[in-house]
Amino acid sequence: IPGEQFKNAVCEMAQYLSEKIPGKRNSTWTKHFRSGLRVATQLTLNVRKDEVEGYVQLGNSQGKRGASGSKVKKYFPLIKQWSGDVEFIIMDDTITRDIFENYLRQAGILIGIGKQRPGNGGDFGRFAVKNIVWKDIEV
Repeated sequence: IPGEQFKNAVCEMAQYLSEKIPGKRNSTWTKHFRSGLRVATQLTLNVRKDEVEGYVQLGNSQGKRGASGSKVKKYFPLIKQWSGDVEFIIMDDTITRDIFENYLRQAGILIGIGKQRPGNGGDFGRFAVKNIVWKDIEV
């Protein structure tokens, strides 16, 4: 799973909540997450291709949601349970540990990852954060 999917989930959560940063007038967290957050890893799943289930969905042949036109069957992988480690790098000092952890946990529930995630109106891609380990790096 590309690490950017997890970053995008957290950024989308920041935009969704639109919470103002204390002491910074009307400034919200969104721009700080977009520019000050990186993902250092890809999430490699311990699943073989022949073990992956799939599901079929009818969709627009051009990939445009809600558009008229021909419909085609589209096949998507479905992995019911997965786990792994994702390493984030927070480069913006404005993002505190509490804010990051809160937004990451909420992103897993409300936004998710993948094409059929809750943030897109789908039912898949939710994730739960089990553990967060912090490492301070001197620059």
